[in-house]
Amino acid sequence: MREGNGLRSDSRLEAAGRTGAALSRSRWILAPLAFALALLGAALVEVDRRQTHGAGSPPAVSWILFGLAALALFFTVANPKNLVPATSSVRGLTEKTGRRALGCFAASALLAASSVPLFVRLNDSASGGEAGWGANNGSWLVYLASLACFAAGVAFWRRHEPAPERAAERGWPPTLPRQVELVVVVVLTAVALPLRFSALGSIPHGLWFDEAQNGLAGQALLAQGALHSVFIGGFTQMGALYFYVLGAGLEAVGNSIWMLRALPALAGSLTVPLLYLLASRLYGWRVGVAAGGFLAVSAWSITFSRFGLVSMVTVCLDLAVYLCVVLGLRSGNVGWYGAGGVLLGFGLQGYYAAQLVPVVLLLVLVHLVLSGGRRTVARLRSGVAVFAAGAVLAFLPVATYAAQHPDEYWKRTSTTSIFSEIGRGGEAHPLRTSLRKHLLMFNFQGDSNGRHNLPASPMLDWLTAAFFFSGLGLCLARIRSWQYFLPLAWFAAALSGGVFSLVFEAPQGNRTLENSVVTALVAGIFLGEGWRALAHRPHRRLLASVAAGGALVAVAGAAAMNVQKYFDRQANDSGVWSEMGVGALDAGRLLSRHSVRDDVWVSDSIIDQPTVRFAAPRASPSVWHGMNEFPFTGRARDVVLIVPADATTDLHLLAETYPNARFEVFRAPGGLALLTAVFIPAEDLSATHGVAHRREPDGGTRLVTVLKVETSGRYAFAWHGGRARIAVDGQAEGRKPRFLASGLHWVEIDAARGANMRSLRFGPERGALRRVDSSLLFDPTRVWPRGLQGTYRPGTSFEGPGAVARIDPQIAIEFHEPVLTAPFTAEWRGELYAPVAGRYDLGTRQIDRARLLVDGRPVLTNTSPGSLQLEPVTLSRGWHRVRMLYHALTGRFDAYLYWVPPGGPESVVPVAYLRPFPPPRSFQPPVPTLDGSDGAPPPGRVSSITG
Repeated sequence: MREGNGLRSDSRLEAAGRTGAALSRSRWILAPLAFALALLGAALVEVDRRQTHGAGSPPAVSWILFGLAALALFFTVANPKNLVPATSSVRGLTEKTGRRALGCFAASALLAASSVPLFVRLNDSASGGEAGWGANNGSWLVYLASLACFAAGVAFWRRHEPAPERAAERGWPPTLPRQVELVVVVVLTAVALPLRFSALGSIPHGLWFDEAQNGLAGQALLAQGALHSVFIGGFTQMGALYFYVLGAGLEAVGNSIWMLRALPALAGSLTVPLLYLLASRLYGWRVGVAAGGFLAVSAWSITFSRFGLVSMVTVCLDLAVYLCVVLGLRSGNVGWYGAGGVLLGFGLQGYYAAQLVPVVLLLVLVHLVLSGGRRTVARLRSGVAVFAAGAVLAFLPVATYAAQHPDEYWKRTSTTSIFSEIGRGGEAHPLRTSLRKHLLMFNFQGDSNGRHNLPASPMLDWLTAAFFFSGLGLCLARIRSWQYFLPLAWFAAALSGGVFSLVFEAPQGNRTLENSVVTALVAGIFLGEGWRALAHRPHRRLLASVAAGGALVAVAGAAAMNVQKYFDRQANDSGVWSEMGVGALDAGRLLSRHSVRDDVWVSDSIIDQPTVRFAAPRASPSVWHGMNEFPFTGRARDVVLIVPADATTDLHLLAETYPNARFEVFRAPGGLALLTAVFIPAEDLSATHGVAHRREPDGGTRLVTVLKVETSGRYAFAWHGGRARIAVDGQAEGRKPRFLASGLHWVEIDAARGANMRSLRFGPERGALRRVDSSLLFDPTRVWPRGLQGTYRPGTSFEGPGAVARIDPQIAIEFHEPVLTAPFTAEWRGELYAPVAGRYDLGTRQIDRARLLVDGRPVLTNTSPGSLQLEPVTLSRGWHRVRMLYHALTGRFDAYLYWVPPGGPESVVPVAYLRPFPPPRSFQPPVPTLDGSDGAPPPGRVSSITG
């Protein structure tokens, strides 16, 4: 019986063994199943997204399919073990080579300590102090010398290290032969480079504010006698290191958009081979090829590689830090730890996302220690020390600045934090809202900012998204192995950069830019692991070929979708053109082209934009403060007026006043207007000047002209050589000076036969009368007083005399340079013309409060800052008294008077429909018609330019 039982037991064991072997041989079938489930989940999301246009949430079944795909691949391959770090040796440092290393480290520490007081002096100089040569230049030289000594110390140490342990013995995956790997790196880089450098100066179209500001900051650092700052405040709020490199590039090639974007393009290209090296060392060469391929063709990466911001350069440095740490863990070489630390210090001087790298590394270190115990601590301690020393040395300049000026250093972080009042954006649950939007941005609805993405489209193509979400599940299943914990920690840290920032900007493609790398890595893990599973199964050669072909098809499919998205749809999207500042770039180019021979005026809303200053660095245009600058007084040169397409300049009036003027509207694809340029010939300007003459029955001469008063105040008039009656704005002039607001005024003179304006004297007092400059006199048949007379008073009262008085042709005023400091009031009085009888909607938009009265009756009181409020008013045809009362109480001011005439569009009330006072009875200018009630120029005078 015992023998029989034994025979039965042996047969059962053999049967179980055969079953296990059969299951092992058939397990490869789960890999294609995993891919199918992942693709099906992504396809369901894509179909739902297109049907709902990104509203709502993806179908729940898609997340189930991604999870099943992860489980299927998890059971295909055995769960890997933790990779054991190599030992970073400290033996032999008392010998000759070790003494050299210690000497270099001591010199590095001494030089670094010596640079601190110099940097402190330099940072104080940025606040107005004197730097001196030692602080301005010596600080940087001593800093570079300390880094050089540190590098020499690491090199001496590295030379004396014992032979490293074999990586394969500690579980690390093998790498390709060096020649084969070089080919792989070259191919991946060859794919990445043209996608990031081709037509770099023209795609994306335009030049955004921050790109141009970066260029100006770089040029300012290297200007003659410039302060060689450590940190750039203002709009930049970043360490200066990147800007020295950028400034040197611009110094070499000039003001080139290509150069502004070259460093991010180079950094974006380098991330591809760097990611291959990182992934291949951690997971094997197949994962490296797949991850590098996905990153090379990623539209997310391409977009920011072709955008002149610091963020992509920081991402490249951060990726290099992770690679150096992994190479240090794999080889035990302290050189890799030292390089990683220095690169981290450089990265921390760039975009703020680098501050998350130490957090990720600390989490991975904790994981390593918990899984490896004291043995891991012993193996890593010297590497960690060298890494930390390198990071501290490299970050030293900005660290001193942060210690001296913490408010300025942390200003960007604090102002963009979701925990600030602005950051919450009025949301009841801002953190939950932001997290949800960021989690859905990968495959459902992405960044809506046209500078960061094709507005609202997912950040990932649906193929990459399929492998990414399934890969996340696979990493979660293998979280006990630190190499799979790394991308999870990296993903969460990178995501937090967007989740914890301004909720109204969510989702944010720039602040989460490192996830463009992480998503490619995780997608590559899923695709590469499946590829490896198929390549090691029965019929190995056939399946290996099929798996390699499938991986190539997956990356090629992602490439086709991403290239079409970026270079076709995104490059020609009107929202992208608008967000990228195409209008401002066109303005700068026009200014540069016409500034030498023409009198160029540029709107106050764009004249100081970095884009305009970068494109026209030597131009000195005049500032166009809206219709307050109308009419032009120059006669010697043509005038070019450049205004944004949405500016409230009354172009219809300009077309009427200057009959030969040309209007060019610069548009984005699809017809969106971005910029308007008006070209007025000198002969049209000259024709507006002059006097209207009329012979009177008594033989005398009546002269009527329009005088431009440049500064408000009391003025006197007199007639030289004979007697004459002078009336200004319909009131006869006496011997006492009278108050005139700045702007246009009627002047009517009854004098003897043959009289002319050369006899008119004008001045601030009777003892200082001068002949009137003919450039200030306008022909009343072409130009006459329009607008409303504004009285500006300090405080909150509308009583008493005004501190400033001027005739504002159009109530569309943005007080970039307010006439008074807050609080102040503005009262506008005059008349509004109704070209037809009927219902008119009248209203205001302002910061802070406004009231509107018509014919003495209140129309509305608007107390909602920044909100347009309209109310209906029935008006007869003709002129109606209008009064607008405005309170400016806070630090931002603007005021607009709107209308909707019968059958017309909503617009700011154009200049032609307002007058400060009636004209003289002897001269009645024509009244406006309903045409032009929106201020737009006649269509026949406008030419459109796309590009």
